[in-house]
Amino acid sequence: VISEGIIFSEGQFSAATYKNIVANALRLKKYNWAEAFIKDYNSKLPDEERENALTYNMARVHFDRRDYDQVITLLQQVEYSDVFYSLDSRSILLKTYYELDEVDSMEALVNSFRIFLRRNKILSEQQRKGYMNLIKFASQASRVRPRDKDRVNKLESDISNTSPIGDVGWLKEKVAELKG
Repeated sequence: VISEGIIFSEGQFSAATYKNIVANALRLKKYNWAEAFIKDYNSKLPDEERENALTYNMARVHFDRRDYDQVITLLQQVEYSDVFYSLDSRSILLKTYYELDEVDSMEALVNSFRIFLRRNKILSEQQRKGYMNLIKFASQASRVRPRDKDRVNKLESDISNTSPIGDVGWLKEKVAELKG
């Protein structure tokens, strides 16, 4: 379907369509396909969005491959002119710091991310809450000792009873890991 150009508008993708195709490939764990798609179809994006889209989406592939050092390197190159690239990049970086157990970096990011969310007037309240809850629960998870059953169970319950939460699947995976 993609190669037939059915989803193009005037021969181009929107950055959102490009990002969604990559996200779907990653959900299916098709990392090589996602990487090839990113490179092969980057030229089908509007000129002003190509570099950010390539860099951001490659960071997502590397995150899913658990190549966290490469994620940080790539995300440092993303220009935050688009609020949604900024939000998603910060979200990936938060998860990356969690995975690397980079407590100080994560704490600094959490503080700046919260300020960014409070100041940003473009976001809906639903979007703001989703990201704020991701930050809150990722922070809590980073402070829970593995196998501390009471705290892990409370965290699991709080996550289950809260909505919206950005990337709730990742959070649930982290809670399962904490349970051991």
